[in-house]
Amino acid sequence: RQRVLDNGTLVVAAVETQDAGVYRCEVSNGIEPSLGKTVTVSVHVPPTIAKGSNDVSVKRGDIAKIACDVTGELPLVVTWEKDDSPLIPSTERYETHEEVTPTGIQSVLVIHNTVKKDASQYVCIAKNDYGKTRDVFRLVVLEPPESPTNVVVTERGSRHVQMKWSQSSKSVTRYLVRYWKKSGKGSVLQEREVDGLRPSLSVGKLHPGTEYAAVVLAENSVGFGEPSDPVHFTTASEEPGAPPMNVKCEAIDTKTIKVAWEAPPADKLNGELRGYSVSYKLEGTPFSHETVNRNAKQKVFAGLQAASVYTFSVKAFNDVDSGPASEEISCTTLNGDPPPVPSLRVTGITSSSVSLNWNSPQVPMSPVIQYLVQYGTDEEDKADLHIPGNKDTVTLRELRSGTRYNFRLAAYNMYGRGDFSHNLPAVTHLTDGRSLQVTTESEVPFYYRTYFVVPVAASFTVIITAVVIAWACLKRATIIQKNAYLKVYGSSEYYGDCKLPPGTPLVSQYARGSYAPTMEHGRNSQNTEEAYDIPWDGPPTRTAMINDGIGSYARLKTQGKRNIV
Repeated sequence: RQRVLDNGTLVVAAVETQDAGVYRCEVSNGIEPSLGKTVTVSVHVPPTIAKGSNDVSVKRGDIAKIACDVTGELPLVVTWEKDDSPLIPSTERYETHEEVTPTGIQSVLVIHNTVKKDASQYVCIAKNDYGKTRDVFRLVVLEPPESPTNVVVTERGSRHVQMKWSQSSKSVTRYLVRYWKKSGKGSVLQEREVDGLRPSLSVGKLHPGTEYAAVVLAENSVGFGEPSDPVHFTTASEEPGAPPMNVKCEAIDTKTIKVAWEAPPADKLNGELRGYSVSYKLEGTPFSHETVNRNAKQKVFAGLQAASVYTFSVKAFNDVDSGPASEEISCTTLNGDPPPVPSLRVTGITSSSVSLNWNSPQVPMSPVIQYLVQYGTDEEDKADLHIPGNKDTVTLRELRSGTRYNFRLAAYNMYGRGDFSHNLPAVTHLTDGRSLQVTTESEVPFYYRTYFVVPVAASFTVIITAVVIAWACLKRATIIQKNAYLKVYGSSEYYGDCKLPPGTPLVSQYARGSYAPTMEHGRNSQNTEEAYDIPWDGPPTRTAMINDGIGSYARLKTQGKRNIV
């Protein structure tokens, strides 16, 4: 880098800071003394920015730091720009820190709580007395990907669906599909992963005729973004996968059989249940079929043959088809009819017992074998008591005092149990011997019943109210007419419609033992004669005037009105 020209000039190329110093030039021709000159060389360094990675990445919400390392002769001034506009340090989210280094200065731009709009180009500008330079840094704010859009079901089967959606961005590394049943048992969240380059998925192992919901999430190097809007879909239906449960039959009488069942398990319906098909046949004949709605849980078959064997089975069906049939069950109609309903009545009550008596019509050739009494309170389960068929009375003991019990009775014969009687209520006596009476609606005379008492009471109330109001209005009108106007300060005096001749003496209002009106009457004043006989006759803010000097009649009228306002 250094060379000397023929004329003795020293040339230093690409001057560096280490080239600074004291240089001496000497000239000699062999004759002493030689000649020489000393030169001091100073090297001034303009600013330069160290080269390095100018790309800075940060996660959204984190702190971003952009460092600008400047070398050069001090003093150095460093400023920052964004989008061709100066950045003002020490603002809410932006600040700069400077630190002197052996070769210059380092300026660090700090951005707090980075957001998407912070992603931009930032320019570091350095200058001193000998030059100026600049360098560009690019800030990348990393954030989770946006929610996938246009999530749709393109193909729907009974046990699978095909889904697709729009790709969020090229930075997506994978998708996560979450789906679940919207109702019913087994509503567990399921997840399936999908490669970020393939925005579609075939979801299998679903249940027929079931409504599902699904969302899609995208993930990149930062993490998962927000889920997409949920998409709802219902798989296609299949025929029910199980028969009705607990199918039973019961012979009611010589011509009637009742068949009862429960619905198949909910997860075996495979669609919306529409109803049941009940098949039945007489032994040795083909099946016939009856259809009932989905809410029915029993079917009564009437008009059958007596003492005959019938076979039954039940199927559930939906919009697709019928499911499997239940196992066949058989019942035989009775040879005769069960007993009719007994007539039950209460014959005695104590604090701890109730005595019952009944009458049961006899059925020829099938006498009553036994009776069944069911009893209990409204809050407790019924208790059963079996009584021989030759009895017609029973006393139930160890009951609670002052408690309401309900009783009903059914009779058995060789053909089965007849229907129960209606509930018969009874209340045990209190321990002190008092009783609480309980009567049914049919036992109450019609003039004590609600539908009769309420209208009559309402009518009486209206009539009495009308009479009182009419009497009050008449009373007020009479008083107003009687005391229409009284003048005591003019040449003539008037009292009602009576004109007093001049010079007629007026009775003093203070005279004892006599009745006289007060002498001063204005619009708001009150005459003792007007002592109110009804509460609403008086003004709302004034009390009746009482004077010991007034007559006894007025005093008697007003003494009873002292608290009327």
